[in-house]
This record gives sequence, structure tokens and C-alpha cells, in this order.
Amino acid sequence: MAGGGGVPGPGGAPGALGAVPTVVPQSPILRCFRNWNHWVKAELRFVDVVSGAEKGPVAAAECEIKLGAAMVNSGPLSKGALQSKRLPGGTYTVSFPDIDASEWREG
Repeated sequence: MAGGGGVPGPGGAPGALGAVPTVVPQSPILRCFRNWNHWVKAELRFVDVVSGAEKGPVAAAECEIKLGAAMVNSGPLSKGALQSKRLPGGTYTVSFPDIDASEWREG
């Protein structure tokens, strides 16, 4: 008997089992069970404050990426970016210690 939509049957074809159930998570924040599989990338770019036009990456600025109080990565930007890979899950902060906080924003 041929199916008319709904839950995929064997081989990925729609089966005759009815509608696909919808699963809605209770929270938009889900715990990650795969440790050390996360990454953080910080980019700093020039933007014209009058026109709002992007002017390209900031080539030379110090950047710090922290997990809580622990330093994860720090150093000068390379082509406007600093990246850390294979990190544990958590809340990271990014800062540019040589640039006043009023002169940059999260984007």
C-alpha cells in the first residue's frame, strides 16, 4: 500500500503512518553532552560611524577570550579575528583590552 505523506517509511519515502509529531524543547538553551567540541571566534571590524559602512577588519588589536575567570586565548588579531577551537561548553566573554569599551560593540 502506497503512503501519502507523513512519517518517512523504509528508504526515506513517506509512509502511511500519519502526521509527523512535532517535538518542542522546553527551553531554547539545551545542555551539550559533547565536551570539548565547541569554538569561539572574535572578529573586530572598522565601521564608519556616520554612514554605517563597513571598512574592513582591524588588523592589529589585542583580544582576550575567557571562560569565567580563566583565560582561553589571548593575542593579537590575525586579519581581524581570533579563534579558539575544541573548547568545553560554557559562557565565554570577549574583550579588547587596548580599546575603550565605548569604542566597540557586539555585532
